[in-house]
Amino acid sequence: MTLGEIRAEVEIIALEPSFSQGDYDRVINEAMLEVAARVIIPDLKMIDVVLTVADDPVVNYVTLTGVKNGFSGVLRRVNNGTTGETVEVVANLEALYDAYPDWNEAGDVEAVALEGRILWYQKVPVTAQSLVIMYTTNPDTLIEDDDETIFPKFLCRKLLVNGAARLIWDQIETDIEKPKVQTMFHTQQFEDGIVKYMEHLAKTKRHVITSCWSI
Repeated sequence: MTLGEIRAEVEIIALEPSFSQGDYDRVINEAMLEVAARVIIPDLKMIDVVLTVADDPVVNYVTLTGVKNGFSGVLRRVNNGTTGETVEVVANLEALYDAYPDWNEAGDVEAVALEGRILWYQKVPVTAQSLVIMYTTNPDTLIEDDDETIFPKFLCRKLLVNGAARLIWDQIETDIEKPKVQTMFHTQQFEDGIVKYMEHLAKTKRHVITSCWSI
């Protein structure tokens, strides 16, 4: 579905007189970002290269705001592009600090921790090293009426039409007595879309099967 088609349907089921076209577009894109945050979408996986800071043994982080297509905050894999070694991705900065109590020890990068968009690393190379990162991007913002989503067409209504409608109805029903009937209905449709999208991705994922027998 295109942005224009999605907006037209949202306006029918969640009419808010105070909303402009831009307001509807904003809510639709908000729903799209939520889907991308909750589902591992193959189309949004990217690989890029970042560099550690050269000639500064005490600077042990890089900012991932400049990677292509926009960093979503999800880091999947890291390799040391200079040495070819796999770099461990630990849970957080505290875990990295606990693993490397001699903070800022010189050496090849062995482990990283992502905090927001800051990628901390240990050890700290004296000369710049490249880190090859696999990460998830944000989906492209829908701007023009003919912009199409990356989602399967049979799920666009649940994910984006109902997804946006639930956000609008949540505002409309703010001052009414609970339960918020429309908000709950569209939320259920949206959540069903999330489940069906995960099932669809699992079903279409290509599995590599190898034999354990020697030939």
